[in-house]
Amino acid sequence: SLPWAMLSLILYALVLLTHETLHLNNSIEAAIEFDITANANFAFSAPQYMGHKNYNNVNSFADFWSWMTRGYVPLTMKSQHDVAEGSDVVIADGYSRRDAGRYLWHNLKL
Repeated sequence: SLPWAMLSLILYALVLLTHETLHLNNSIEAAIEFDITANANFAFSAPQYMGHKNYNNVNSFADFWSWMTRGYVPLTMKSQHDVAEGSDVVIADGYSRRDAGRYLWHNLKL
């Protein structure tokens, strides 16, 4: 019974390693975490271009909703290409329906 159990365990590990791209999934998760930490900011200053706090600085309901509306949602739910801060220039008509559902061009939003 023990040899069959060991064989089953080895076969399971081999199938998992050949079918799953764990290193790719981990790198994509790290890229998404870094992007949200570095770029989903709130507490904007005068010209409204630079937020000074990230999700680690959310300490109240007002901070949470400010982070959601000014940081997270604009970062992850883009509908047009960014040109520059404060610019009203739009490239083409925005993202296609297929590309609007992608985040960091890696994977589909869940």
